[in-house]
Amino acid sequence: MIKLVAFDLDGTLVNSLEDLADSANHALKDLGYPEHDVNEYRYFVGSGVDKLFERALPSEHNDAQTVKKARAVFETYYNRSYCNKTVPYESVKELLKALEERHYKIAVLSNKPDTFARHILDTLFPD
Repeated sequence: MIKLVAFDLDGTLVNSLEDLADSANHALKDLGYPEHDVNEYRYFVGSGVDKLFERALPSEHNDAQTVKKARAVFETYYNRSYCNKTVPYESVKELLKALEERHYKIAVLSNKPDTFARHILDTLFPD
């Protein structure tokens, strides 16, 4: 019998809200749009980067072309800052270790771009 536990990454294994907010605010500011408080991003994240910007951009500017520009600026900045403030939630490392000791396979499923997800996992969970 294969025993497997699959986790989401953002908001489940790690608290990445501040890095996502900082990167999104950087993109918004770079494009001349108003920034948001980090707590507002709780309502913007969870459905991918394009949806984040559809929610964060002023409604009259959340067209596909502007979202694409914002995403490009976001990804460049996020590539340098994805783990500045991102941390595992309390006891997550202990939980993963306990599952491993019980011979469970562990998987991560995320809508975060694979490159960023792998970097975060490699940085915060090297084992």
